[in-house]
Amino acid sequence: ILIITHATAITFLLKKWCDINYHGEYKYKDKIIFDGNFLPCSTFKITFNDKNKIQNIDSIKSEIKVMSFNLRHIIKEELIGLWKKRYEKIVDFIKSQDSDIIGVQELTRKGKRYLKRNLKEYKIVGKKRHSIIFTNEYNCILVKKDFKIKGHKTYSLSDKINRLGRKAKTDNFPRICTLIHLEKENKKYLVANTHIDNSSLRPHFFR
Repeated sequence: ILIITHATAITFLLKKWCDINYHGEYKYKDKIIFDGNFLPCSTFKITFNDKNKIQNIDSIKSEIKVMSFNLRHIIKEELIGLWKKRYEKIVDFIKSQDSDIIGVQELTRKGKRYLKRNLKEYKIVGKKRHSIIFTNEYNCILVKKDFKIKGHKTYSLSDKINRLGRKAKTDNFPRICTLIHLEKENKKYLVANTHIDNSSLRPHFFR
């Protein structure tokens, strides 16, 4: 299971099992696993046994590079045509990072077409959430073409997970999750990309 999130969330997770000294170093079983300074794509491996008891924590170098990128859908830009200039910079940034897998949020229909034309090295999967026209966004996953896609699907984060366009009662808009099964060099990966409503008052329905 691969979890990608903000640095603050990761440190709070590590605090469940690690001791933190005066210098801000995180220790597990007297071994320093983190010095308190995050670098891009800092990765930690937490190992559990069959009874869900933690066995080990390590700081590791990732075999693949994964990125999450909120592209920010600005309706005013969409209406007056300024979105393309921002997407030119988005493409330049994505190429500079050279990530293997990218989960994007707030991707528009025009933006998706632009990424397909200008990021030929990636496959792009994911469906729109079927809300009103100006908020009809995608949570697509971009995958380098040397990965084999075994399957993918976009789910609704509501009580009807197969009905896109449906929203949970406390959400402002329909929320979705794009799920993809990948394989490369006999290794299998399962990646989920979502964008949860910040005002929701109850847990979403993950399946």
